[in-house]
Amino acid sequence: MMVKIFKRLGNIEGRGSTLKKSLSCLLMLLICASVVLPSLLSAQDFRPGYIVKNNTDTIKGFVAYRGDAKNREGCTFKNSRKSASSNYTVADIDGFGIIGDRLYQAMQLPADAPVQEKVFVKVLVQGNINLYMFKDFFLVKRKDALTLLPIPKNKVLGEPDDLKLQEDKKYIGVLNHMMFDCRMNLDKTGYTEASLSQAVYKYNLCKNEEHTFRNPRPLGKVDFTMYAGYQNSSLTYDAQRVIPFKGNTIVAGGGIDLYSPRIFDRLFFTIDLWYTKNFYQGYYEGVFTGDPIKEDVYAEFTSIKLPFGVKYNFRGPASTPYIRAGVFWTSVKYSKIRTISTRELPDAVYIDEISEGYQLKNPKGYWLSVGYERRIYKNNQVFTEFRYERAEGYMGTTSVNESLIVNYNFLIGFRF
Repeated sequence: MMVKIFKRLGNIEGRGSTLKKSLSCLLMLLICASVVLPSLLSAQDFRPGYIVKNNTDTIKGFVAYRGDAKNREGCTFKNSRKSASSNYTVADIDGFGIIGDRLYQAMQLPADAPVQEKVFVKVLVQGNINLYMFKDFFLVKRKDALTLLPIPKNKVLGEPDDLKLQEDKKYIGVLNHMMFDCRMNLDKTGYTEASLSQAVYKYNLCKNEEHTFRNPRPLGKVDFTMYAGYQNSSLTYDAQRVIPFKGNTIVAGGGIDLYSPRIFDRLFFTIDLWYTKNFYQGYYEGVFTGDPIKEDVYAEFTSIKLPFGVKYNFRGPASTPYIRAGVFWTSVKYSKIRTISTRELPDAVYIDEISEGYQLKNPKGYWLSVGYERRIYKNNQVFTEFRYERAEGYMGTTSVNESLIVNYNFLIGFRF
């Protein structure tokens, strides 16, 4: 009953200070990002590699790790980690590569290719037959003959009520002609990097090619994470009166990171699962019919949180700073709210304890984080991370939100 009375009265004291604090925190994050991110984004990720000069001399050093679109344009190389870098184009070198990863070769494309110029093509397989990729089409080379694998152009045939897809597989005919001496079944070979690489690689093994090359890095990979940390949480209840809550707790969880080492090993899609048990204590002070009233509110929530988003590493896998961002949804498994209300009258003091009156919901919101991870053994890494979260609070309905949560998390974890 007392809670409903206060909802009718209304008192917005404290609303301005809560908003000011949230804006100050966001401003600090933006200032830090504006100072740190430009230097991180401008820093290139150099990895052990080499370039092949036009006279076929190979020079070892460090090659900038970039995506295929940038690598098709050229190569950034330096002789040592501390030396200045130099840019090379197809006019300067015959090729370049990153050890244990990707390889590019300067090549004049054939007349029937969508592009007729000298470019850097990505080497997928080397051996008796070589397989190359440029943008969205593939080329094969046997001995000195370079052949374009025809790009499939599927057609839709038939009447409107009986449409059929006619698949164009001329490229399979080209492969069958080249690989007839190994009797390979290529009918299900797709016009994709993974499928064509597998077919050509198997043919080279069939021909006892001992030095056949194929990018050893997997097309897709899953890493697992486990972590624990400390959370500082602020919960503000704002339904015609403002009650600020404070709560600190220990959090724990785990997750998976999905990425493609062969395509780009610094971008991840992440899914986590958190277990949190939050205890909050809030305080409200107001006036009712000229008499002062005070409320002490105690809240407890046990939840399972599901954050998902993206992660970007600024450097290679050995050690790197990173940023993450995404959204999350929370499922509340247990909740309890207890209010102790004290009303002071001239001749008496009334104390009521109330355990109902709040409508509850499952919070959802967004999160941003920065962190640093370091390899400790093989592919195992440790990391530390600071995460900011902002979300709808536990109080309210699906149509009306009556509370706000702001969390600051300090995490330590293990990635494997």
